Parts: sequence; structure tokens; C-alpha cells
Amino acid sequence: MVRIGIFVSWLLVFVYGVVIFYFSCLPSKCVPQLFPFSDKVYHYIEYFPFGVLLVRAFWVTFKRLDRRALLLFLFVIVLYALSDEIHQLFVSGRFFSYGDILVDVLGAASGGFVYLWLR
Repeated sequence: MVRIGIFVSWLLVFVYGVVIFYFSCLPSKCVPQLFPFSDKVYHYIEYFPFGVLLVRAFWVTFKRLDRRALLLFLFVIVLYALSDEIHQLFVSGRFFSYGDILVDVLGAASGGFVYLWLR
């Protein structure tokens, strides 16, 4: 039963990663700019649940979160955010942004922190 919980936790991380990838495939003209820097808000909101799901997967897998697990969590988030920005180089009207990576990491870290705090 524990293995199923671990599998489902990581499956949710993977599926949500695919959702992020899908939204990154949208050309810039399909993303509404409601106000200045609204794209940063979108990135934060998009990565917040990713952080929740990823921390939950780490928690279910390791039964505790020590400093190494939290560093691994941050490494995975930075790596995924970086890959997301590289992917956007190949999408019409999208571009690479270190600011987006920073907001992605902040969103995911916030989501992870909220999950741990509520737990």
C-alpha cells in the first residue's frame, strides 16, 4: 500500500509537470496580459501547486524531510524551471527569462512551505 502511495505521489508530480509544459507551449499571443508583470503572477500561481506536489512526494517517499531532501527539492525545482525556460525559446513569441525562473522557484518553494506548515 505504501508503494502505491509513493507511485501516485510521483505520478501527480509528473502529470502536473506535463501541465506546466503544455502552458509553456502556448504562443505569447494566447497568454493574456491583464496588467504589467502579469506573466510573473502566472508563473508563481503555476508553480505553487507544483511545489506542494513535489514536497508531498518527497515526504511520502522519505518519511521525513531533512536538509538534503529540501536541497534536492530546490534542485529539482530550479532544474525544471530552467528546462521550462529553455523550452520557451522554441515557442513563438516566448523567450528565456531569469526572472521567470526566480518566480517559478519562489512559487514552488512557497507551495512546499505551505504544505509543510499545514502538515
